[in-house]
Amino acid sequence: MKATLARAGTRSTYWNQGDTWDRGVQGFTFQKVYNSVGPYPNGIPDVTLQNFATFNGPSKTLISPTAEIEFKDTLTIIRRSHTIQAAVMVIRNRKDQNGRSADNGAITFNTTGNPNTTGYALSDALLGNFQIYTEAAYDPMGKYRYTEPAGFISDSWKVSRKLSLDLGLRYEYMMAMYSTVDNLSLFDPSRFDPAQAVKMTSTGAVVPNSGNIYNGLVRAANGIIPSQAYLVPNANSSAVLGVPAGAPRGMYASPGTWSPRIGFADALNEKTVVRGGFGLFYDRIQGNPTFYTLNNPPYVGSTEFDYGNLSKITGGVTVSNPWGTIQTMNPHFRPPYAEEFSLSVQRELPLHLFFETSYVGSLGRRLLLEPDINQPSFVTIANLPSTTNENSIRPYAGYSTIQQFISAGTSNYHGLQTHLRRRAGQVTFMGAFTWSKNLGNTSSDTSNDLDYMNYHLMYGPVYSTSSAGSMDIEKVFVGTFVWRMPTLRNHSAFIRGPIGGWQLSGVTHLQSGPYMTIVGSTPILGTRMADYNGGAVKLANPGPNGWFNAAAFSAAPQGRWGTSGAGNAQAPGMQIYNISVQKMFNVREPTTVRFRVDFVNAFNHTNFQAPSATITNSSFGTITSAYPARAIQFGMKLAF
Repeated sequence: MKATLARAGTRSTYWNQGDTWDRGVQGFTFQKVYNSVGPYPNGIPDVTLQNFATFNGPSKTLISPTAEIEFKDTLTIIRRSHTIQAAVMVIRNRKDQNGRSADNGAITFNTTGNPNTTGYALSDALLGNFQIYTEAAYDPMGKYRYTEPAGFISDSWKVSRKLSLDLGLRYEYMMAMYSTVDNLSLFDPSRFDPAQAVKMTSTGAVVPNSGNIYNGLVRAANGIIPSQAYLVPNANSSAVLGVPAGAPRGMYASPGTWSPRIGFADALNEKTVVRGGFGLFYDRIQGNPTFYTLNNPPYVGSTEFDYGNLSKITGGVTVSNPWGTIQTMNPHFRPPYAEEFSLSVQRELPLHLFFETSYVGSLGRRLLLEPDINQPSFVTIANLPSTTNENSIRPYAGYSTIQQFISAGTSNYHGLQTHLRRRAGQVTFMGAFTWSKNLGNTSSDTSNDLDYMNYHLMYGPVYSTSSAGSMDIEKVFVGTFVWRMPTLRNHSAFIRGPIGGWQLSGVTHLQSGPYMTIVGSTPILGTRMADYNGGAVKLANPGPNGWFNAAAFSAAPQGRWGTSGAGNAQAPGMQIYNISVQKMFNVREPTTVRFRVDFVNAFNHTNFQAPSATITNSSFGTITSAYPARAIQFGMKLAF
């Protein structure tokens, strides 16, 4: 029986040095809208300059001290052919983290739509003529906590001399992360009351006093803990208290999870073993979905002014709402999990060879997606002019983008994996080949926001809408070898020295190309899947000037989703051959010299990068870049 108690912590706190972050030093003398407090109340603003760089002020500085206390106790009982283990573990996690809101202001200098522009964004910046100015009332601080108890029991059972079984069951209580301040809020579509909806102008601004600008928002738990109210300047304001409380303290209900495991190994004979197993694995989501909600209204107010001058920010056009992007979580959210299984055969072969082939599967369920649930419907936008402001036609009036984490993603991986290696002799090598398929409707926990109304349309080779392609690589071969050449021990030193004892080694990597999703764009809603016009997608002789048939695709019209589907074109594959030659020369005891030459991409094979998959890009369907060409490097090491 063994018990351990451990405490670990990190402090991701970055303090800005010197005075380069000070707005007075940098010449930002304009008056802020709010008198915010915090570690950098006099910091420079975030600035975005059209066609130039974007830089952030100290408001983006992360303050995030973290501590984790962990207790574990394991009991092992060995009885005849059984080895039984039982264990308990309790984790207490503590993280205090700021929201990094734009409490020092955020300025965009852009000529688009700005009636005061000079026609050049840099000139606008010199004159102070901004396109958009936003500022948050303060930088909030969340004190995040969770406790996670877990336990398991397992039995390794030697059924016979040839057969063994592993059986196990794990339980975890996945407590949702919460803030002890209870200063979190979320948007709950079921609480949105159309009768209280605000009215919107054609420019996407709220008509003052036309409805409830907090419609649909709900505060966590019972509101701010009185002892923590000092962290929330407006904790007792009428605006805050007017928003109903009662959302789960951790944004969603905390579930308990049961995870069974089973495995076996059967020695068919002295040289052949069959193995298999199945396991259910739950995942505690990373903290960002909860952290993001810290900057939500009503606790953190913000103001936007458009088309004004920094000498008098409030003289610009006031946009009282919408509140920028709202981050929220589905109250019915459930932790994601994976079902993993495998079956393999291992066989010892002559000539010191070992061969293994496996079928491996992994099914991801309830994976995270982050769609915009306030996306206007295609029916709504079908016949609208391209100049229509999206915020004026959103279903939840008064808000712009509402990014909601939901547990609705899915993935399916099935693969044949083979492995051959030789571990003895003058020549040793290893070769591995995988033939697999990876299908799903999400590639990360922030993806799949193209059409939340039917996210299953994105199901296909696990995709990316960028030119980087997908995570679905069907065929991959990786091989390595080492050839220890004869030392010529029986020859004279004049021959043995320069010729004998060299070593040749190499790595070969061959893979098929990733899949791409062809996308287009419309003025409203932006990026979406393209239309498939018919005809072959793959060209007979693909090359840099045309990798796939660009004529087979066109941008979808504004009023519907594209017809082409996910993963409808394949990017170039890759061939890499790396070779190394080396030898160690014994100069005189104990002095040695090791000489080495490395050939990276030894045969100088051209490996093209993926073509553009965006129809509006001028290089659509063509390849504009390649991976590095051959490189040769020499090295010498003297040891004495």
